[in-house]
Amino acid sequence: MSARDAILARLKAAHAVDLHSLPEVDGFYARRDRGEDQAALLRRFKTAIQAAHAEVHDTDDNRWVEDLARIALGKGVRTLLVGAGSPLAVALAERSPPGLRLIHYDRPAQSWLTELFTGIDAALTEAGGAIAETGSLILRPDAREPRLMSLVPP
Repeated sequence: MSARDAILARLKAAHAVDLHSLPEVDGFYARRDRGEDQAALLRRFKTAIQAAHAEVHDTDDNRWVEDLARIALGKGVRTLLVGAGSPLAVALAERSPPGLRLIHYDRPAQSWLTELFTGIDAALTEAGGAIAETGSLILRPDAREPRLMSLVPP
């Protein structure tokens, strides 16, 4: 019997799985519900994401652009890739932080690969949410902010 035949035989002999049964979601979350308020969830998220070696900087709607520019410039970031027309890009363009050149992701990657890989210091993308339990960010790449943006810049 060939290896392929052995694998197929094991698969055929395995117990059938009910693909139509749904996971018991309420029970899963009930076991993990800590009854935390928003502040406690935020503290837990920050602890978890910092454990993964991320930096966390507290800011607010009024000063986030200035804080971003200060932090970026302090790290030597001079060029920042942003999604063309994204709310972040619009807010940054309106307040044009000094010393920080915005580059809009506004054309197919193939047409400017050299600049993407060598001429951009960092990228800024939106997060769709966060998971306090693991310190994870939920990214939702799309045509305006493709996954490439968070992978290519150093």
